[in-house]
Amino acid sequence: MKLYTQNLKAFFDIRPSTQKVLQSVLNALQESPNQDSIYLPWFFCEDYSKKHDLKVSRTSFHNAMRELIEKKFLAESEEPNRFWINPHLVFNGKRMAFVNEYRRKPSVTGDGHLERELPFD
Repeated sequence: MKLYTQNLKAFFDIRPSTQKVLQSVLNALQESPNQDSIYLPWFFCEDYSKKHDLKVSRTSFHNAMRELIEKKFLAESEEPNRFWINPHLVFNGKRMAFVNEYRRKPSVTGDGHLERELPFD
């Protein structure tokens, strides 16, 4: 998981209770590498909250999720409790590895000359 530091202000421009829920969002994101969305029902957040002594109520969870959607950290999907992650703030996996490079090996032509690679094929 990667966070874009240029958008770090957005992480501090949310309520403290939302920051607690965001921790469970980021945890869910880490547990599902290379995914564009997370599945996060209340009871996942509740378990995470208890485990890390965050004290997040069910009402706080739903209010925080609403704020995260309003501030475009997340977007709702058609599937209940599934949320799309905003790739401008955070992404999960190796998103930057989208270009594969292939290079031909130099070969010797019939007349004995070395065939050279061109920089832009």
